[in-house]
Amino acid sequence: MSHPVAPLFLGVLSLVGLLGACAKPPLPLPPRAVEVIQVQARDAAALSRFTGSLAPWEQVDLSFAVPGKVRTVAEVQDDAGKRPIQEGDPVRRNELLATLDDSDERLKARATAASLASAAAQVSAAESSLTQATTELERARKLRAAGAIAAAELERAESAFAAATAHVEVVRAQRLAASEQHALARSTVDDTRVMSPIDGVLARRSVEVGESVGPGVSAFTVIDVSRLRVVFGVPAHRVGEMTIGRKLPIYVEGVTGDPLAGTITKVQPVADPVMRSFSVEVSIHNGEGALRPGMVASIAMSQEGGASALLIPLEAVVRSTQSRAGAARGFAVWVLVPESDRVTQREVELGDLAGNEVRVRQGLVAGDRVIVRGAQLVREGEPVRVLP
Repeated sequence: MSHPVAPLFLGVLSLVGLLGACAKPPLPLPPRAVEVIQVQARDAAALSRFTGSLAPWEQVDLSFAVPGKVRTVAEVQDDAGKRPIQEGDPVRRNELLATLDDSDERLKARATAASLASAAAQVSAAESSLTQATTELERARKLRAAGAIAAAELERAESAFAAATAHVEVVRAQRLAASEQHALARSTVDDTRVMSPIDGVLARRSVEVGESVGPGVSAFTVIDVSRLRVVFGVPAHRVGEMTIGRKLPIYVEGVTGDPLAGTITKVQPVADPVMRSFSVEVSIHNGEGALRPGMVASIAMSQEGGASALLIPLEAVVRSTQSRAGAARGFAVWVLVPESDRVTQREVELGDLAGNEVRVRQGLVAGDRVIVRGAQLVREGEPVRVLP
C-alpha cells in the first residue's frame, strides 16, 4: 500500500528538478577597466625639479592665558574708516591685538599693591628699630667693659637687639610674600592681553568683542612672510649633495621672470619610512611680498647621470607583493603582459621625483605598458579592459 504523501513528495522533486534544469550559471564579472600609459624615454632635464608648497618662515598661535570676555580687538584705519583687524593685515612686534575685561584683576592688583606698600613700611620701621637696637647694644658693651653698668643692663640690650633682628626677618618675609602676590596679580592683568611677539601678517582671527573665551584657545595666528620656506623630498642616493647653505634656483607658480634664489637651511637626518626620501628645507627671501604661503614652488637641481630617463606617474606605484619574507616591502608597478589583456606585477627601483612623476632607475624598459588608474585594485594574472 502506497503512502498518501508519496505522490506529493515526488511532485516536489519533479518541480525542483525542472527549476534546476532552467537555472543558469552566474555570469562572470567583466574585466576591470584600467588606464594605461606606455613608458617612454624622456629628456632627463625634466627631472631636475622637485616640487613643494611654500610655508611661512614662522607661525605663532596666540591665546589668552586666563578665561574672560573679550573687551577690545585691535583696529586699523583704511579708506572706509576704522575697522577691526582682519586676516591679511600687517602686524608689528608687541602690537596689542585684543584684551579681556580685566576689572576684577585690576582690583586684585590694587589690593596687593596696597598690601605690598604696607609691608614695605613695616620693614622700614623694623629696620630703623634694629639700627637703634644695634647702637644701644654697642654702647652697652663698651660701658660694661668699663664697669659703668651692671651685667643686667647689657643683657637687656642684647635681648632688645635679638628681638629687633627677629622682627626684621619676619616683616621682610611678609614683604616678600606681598611682593609675590602683587606680581601674580599684575601677571594676571597682563594675561588678559594678547600681543604679537613677531612682525608679520595676521593669518587668522577667531575672537569677537563680547565673546567669552577660555584659556589656551587660539585667538590669533600671526605668520612671518618676510621669508618663506619650501620642503621637498630627496632620494637617499642624492641626499649627500644637500648641504646647509647651498644655493638653488626656485621657480614659483604665478611668479614670472628669473628664478628666485633659495638657500638650503635644513636637511632631515632620518628618511621618511614610506618613501625613503629625506626632507630638505629651502628658504626664500620675500622682501617685495610677491610670494604667498601655499604657492607651489619647484626647486631646480642638476640631474643624475644620463641624457634620458623613464618617468611614470606616482599613482602607478604600489607596494610590492613579491618581496622576500621578512624583508622590507619595495615598490612595484602593474604592467600588461605583451600581447595579452592580463597584468603582472614588476618590482622597480625608483629615482628622483619630478612633480607628480618619478624616475624609474630599474625594472622597466621603454615600451612597457603600465597601469595608472586602477593600479591599487588589480591582482596578479587578472584580465583587464584598457580604457581608450
